[in-house]
Amino acid sequence: MPETTSLGCIALLTNDQDSPSVEKSLALLGEWQVESGSVPVSPETPSATWPTAIAVPGWASKGDNLCDDRIRSGTRYLLGNEGKTFVSDPRVYGRDTQLVGWSMSRTFER
Repeated sequence: MPETTSLGCIALLTNDQDSPSVEKSLALLGEWQVESGSVPVSPETPSATWPTAIAVPGWASKGDNLCDDRIRSGTRYLLGNEGKTFVSDPRVYGRDTQLVGWSMSRTFER
């Protein structure tokens, strides 16, 4: 799973625990990144791209140039991804679904 892999890398690297496992994990995150720059939850759910927001800091936590292209691509995707509004019963969502914000997923695209 991209999110747990990213968070594990961030935790290890923040505490100076660099290891071959971290290198392999960051490479695996790169394999999960798709052409758009996003990192989907899984190949079966390509529209659920919220792990991108965790993968980018995962790569950045390494602090070297090896992941620069991945970081740039993921950041471009995140900055170009705008949330979609939809009409909903506020009792179901508990928030105003007419506000445009950053999208965690493209599940609700019209």
